[in-house]
Amino acid sequence: MPTIVIEASNYKKIIADNPFINEQVDIKKLYLIFLVEKPNSEAVETFNQLDFALDEYVIKNKVIYIQYEDKISESKLSTTIIERKLAVVAIARNWRTSIKLLNLIK
Repeated sequence: MPTIVIEASNYKKIIADNPFINEQVDIKKLYLIFLVEKPNSEAVETFNQLDFALDEYVIKNKVIYIQYEDKISESKLSTTIIERKLAVVAIARNWRTSIKLLNLIK
């Protein structure tokens, strides 16, 4: 199982930078995908051409912010696809877990 270490200040910034946080968001549909390394630009460009229906994502450095339209289990935008297409190791965490981790470092 891969492990990613993120400094507390960087983790706080990652949480604060989530582009999908707003008053209407269903937090059950928010996920963070932490990447072991930043994917190369060609891989990101190819990845951005894929069709993930209504699921939305934003890639920022070594994090992918995702807002699923429905259940993660029904989405084509999976950690396996992310790892395969971006050629990086990825670890997914739902938003609630991400916030719990944030509270542990405060």
